[in-house]
Amino acid sequence: MGTSAKGQDAGRSLEKGITVLSELTKVFIAEYSSALSGLRQEAVRSKTEQLQKKEKLKVAINNIVDVVASGHASAALLTKLTAFEEDLEALEKALKPQESAPLYFHPNLAKHYERLVYDLRALLNKPDCKQEAVTALRKFINRIDLVPSEEVLSIDIVGNENAGGILHHVAAGLSGC
Repeated sequence: MGTSAKGQDAGRSLEKGITVLSELTKVFIAEYSSALSGLRQEAVRSKTEQLQKKEKLKVAINNIVDVVASGHASAALLTKLTAFEEDLEALEKALKPQESAPLYFHPNLAKHYERLVYDLRALLNKPDCKQEAVTALRKFINRIDLVPSEEVLSIDIVGNENAGGILHHVAAGLSGC
């Protein structure tokens, strides 16, 4: 197999990898959205329960205060009042938002990557841009592993830490071709 054929095979493997990445991005976004929706529903249920408990504690505290104000105070009643006030304080603290907002993905993110893959394919198939596109792609690849199996020899392309932006950078850098 000549160098040109090896390069074409590697290019096809890269194209398959990018297409798989696009599909995996779609699946990830769908799974993330589903999990996030479930967490939101649970958070609403939990907050509703906490707000109901808060209201019950306020009513109980007000009732005890009314009894104490009418002159019927006892040590047990004052201990109960202190416990309710501590519970209310802890509940109010729990109700304050403490976490940052969740990460949201644009609903068209997968389509965006799909379009970038399409543009990259077009650049790789344009003779006057092919070499520049290949050079740009190589900057994002750490290594290419040949993985033998019983049936076929597969190629794994391992990207570097910048691989997430590979399509955007390649497409942006070659837009003049």
